[in-house]
Amino acid sequence: EAPLAPLTLIVGENSTGKSTILALTRIAWDLVYGVTEPNFNEDPFSLGAYDDMAHYHGGRGKRAKAFSVGVRLASSRSTKRAALSDPLQVNAMFESSAGQPDLSLLKVAQGNVSVSAAKSEDGLQVEFSSPSGTVKVAPKHRFLGATLNLRNLFFVLEPLLYREIRTRQRDLFEGLPENVPEFLPLLQRLSGIGYPSGPRRPDYWARPLATAPIRSRPKRTYDPL
Repeated sequence: EAPLAPLTLIVGENSTGKSTILALTRIAWDLVYGVTEPNFNEDPFSLGAYDDMAHYHGGRGKRAKAFSVGVRLASSRSTKRAALSDPLQVNAMFESSAGQPDLSLLKVAQGNVSVSAAKSEDGLQVEFSSPSGTVKVAPKHRFLGATLNLRNLFFVLEPLLYREIRTRQRDLFEGLPENVPEFLPLLQRLSGIGYPSGPRRPDYWARPLATAPIRSRPKRTYDPL
């Protein structure tokens, strides 16, 4: 973990991960507020292909099958409801697809409840988890495109926020858990992400701006000449 303060200094020698932290700060923002899946090679960063990023344990077939990127967001608004003041935890898992990192699982958690989504051939598979148990469901309507992000996930789950719609929830989901009210604080927090320009946005900020250092463009390896 790397806690970020209003002013954060990152100090280290070459090839110790300073640029990686800067790149992942932008990746973390994209996981929460982006409209596309994260790009690990967006200028000025070039993290390479999946095999360049995933940990290698040594030996044949010892490359990590997946890696994850996560971010924890503290609530920026004061509230008497503990469920709304808990930090929002977002985690994404990436697997190799055609040699590139592909977002395969997205999980958002707050307090003791979480919702995760995974892409499948049939659309989107959603898992609700709470102290009462874990339930996997599939939305009956088609998933909103191939992009997996929190905004699209919220639009799939948004009908559950409204009581009159929850009364006919069987028309929206198959196998929806009975304890939907447990997840309402989490869905309310996600509404600030689904509608970032609306009055309910609790913790939206501008996308991090990344600039290259004032020097020659850094390379993974250097030619002695």
